[in-house]
Amino acid sequence: MRNLSELEGAVLGVTSQHGPATPYRVRRAFARSPNPHWRASAGSIYPLIARLTRRRLLAAADHATGARRGRRYSLTAAGRRVLRGWILGVEHGKIATTSDLVRLRVFFLAVLTPAERRAFVDHLIRRLAVALAADEAYQREARAAGDFFEYLGSRGALLMTRARLRWLREVRGHLARRVAPAGRKARGRAGG
Repeated sequence: MRNLSELEGAVLGVTSQHGPATPYRVRRAFARSPNPHWRASAGSIYPLIARLTRRRLLAAADHATGARRGRRYSLTAAGRRVLRGWILGVEHGKIATTSDLVRLRVFFLAVLTPAERRAFVDHLIRRLAVALAADEAYQREARAAGDFFEYLGSRGALLMTRARLRWLREVRGHLARRVAPAGRKARGRAGG
């Protein structure tokens, strides 16, 4: 069986935690999560759940809530095996070198004027401060709910957000102290 995408693994994981679960319940868990890999629209979740069901990783059962009818999905035995494999099979090359769209752009800041650089980094810092507050609230909720693994995952998100904010503040400090010479090309290796 082919490997799971990150989104497929996350859907199986949420279904495992909250199952039997409706696609709406899965989307709600994604919307609340600080994990960026879990962001997905209804237009991607519903077809993905249908695919996982066709692959017999999820099983569907009809249910009704009042006059409203729908389907709830549970992990099958095969789904649990595949989910376990996905968790244990994280690619070693992706552990420390995850793609980072902000870091990638920092490699090319020489293209911007000094004022644009400062405005760009200041904008990122403001946005990250908002994200940090959301991560802190999410971790408090996980702790209050007594969900040990949700707490551990949210703790990782919180620490990564703090580290990124600290790094961007350092970038801002470097930009304030040093202006790249005009007409000089930026050197170094680009990486995401």
